[in-house]
Parts: sequence; structure tokens; C-alpha cells
Amino acid sequence: MRGRVSHKLMHVVDWLPTLRAVAGAPPVPASRGIDGVDQWPALSTPGAPTARTSFVYNIDPCAGKGSDASAPAGYANFSAIRVGDFKYIDAKVSPADTWQPLPGDTAAGGGAPSNNVTEGPWLFNVIDDPTEHHNLLASNPGKAAELKVALDAAAGAADMVYPFNCKGEPGANTVNESVSCPGGIWTPWDRSTLSNGTAI
Repeated sequence: MRGRVSHKLMHVVDWLPTLRAVAGAPPVPASRGIDGVDQWPALSTPGAPTARTSFVYNIDPCAGKGSDASAPAGYANFSAIRVGDFKYIDAKVSPADTWQPLPGDTAAGGGAPSNNVTEGPWLFNVIDDPTEHHNLLASNPGKAAELKVALDAAAGAADMVYPFNCKGEPGANTVNESVSCPGGIWTPWDRSTLSNGTAI
């Protein structure tokens, strides 16, 4: 493996099952409901395929439910998924959070994209367009619809763990950053159980 670069699709959650496999430990029981998959074959064998074809960047179940009553429904929604070469973003963001160039590359792709707006959705082919300049929503509506179905399915999963500040959802309360965001890292409001009652 020394000196080799891999472009195979992998997510940080895959490290747990991968390292367990390398160490010879038994797989995590399916009943625990983890999202990671064992990627050791893909990492150790150049021609082996990746164990995943998609991953969720983020799901924002609290869009429009936060502590700011003046924020419109859906504001600051950061939900996105990647399937194969495509990335679908369903979001409304602050005007300060529009497209930004890669660090050290102020003219990436010829400057800011013409679709540099604050309200999605967006569809990008991240292999052909890694700087996400060209929104393919209009030219490839079928692919956009396919990824939206996948994103909605992930957002509706029974094992969703809601953040502490998600009004109207299980365990919601007023925002308390010492609980929800210790050390600047947002965490689920309840570390002991999932919303369906499964222990974690």
C-alpha cells in the first residue's frame, strides 16, 4: 500500500469496521445499525471495488425548527448526498455561505459559478466538475430526482437521532450550546438511545 493513491469512494464512518477487520475482530452486529462498511479489500487490493457507492454528507432535520423564530422554514438547511459520481444538495443557506474556491485557488474553474445562489437544489458531477461550477439540475432532472429520493429516505430513517435544538422533535429543548455543541462540536441530544429506542 505504500505510496499508493486511491480514488475509491469511502467515508470516515468506514474506519471502524475496516480497522476491526484488519485487527481480526468480529464485525459489528447488524443490530447496532452502524453506517460504516469494511473497506479493507478495496484498500489492500488495487483492483478491488469499493464497498460503497454512496454516502450522506449531511441531513438537517431541524431546518426551520431552530431557536431563531424569524428564520424562514428551510433556512440554513444543509442536506446533501453523493451517489456514484453525482452530488445532490437540497439547501437554503445564508448569503455569506455561497460557493467558495478551493484553498489557495482563487480562480478555480474561472471564478465563481454563474449559479452562485443561496437556494438549491443543486446537482453536480463531482468527478467532471470537482469545484461544483455547473448545476445539472435542469439538464439531468432524472438523476436529481433519483438522488432526492435517496436523501429523503435517509432523512426519514427510523434510527434518526435528532439534535438537541430541533423544536418539536424527540428530546428537543431550548438551545444549550454547552450540551449540544461542547467544544464547538455539535452532537446528538441523547447519546444513550436512538429515536426508535435502540440503545447505542
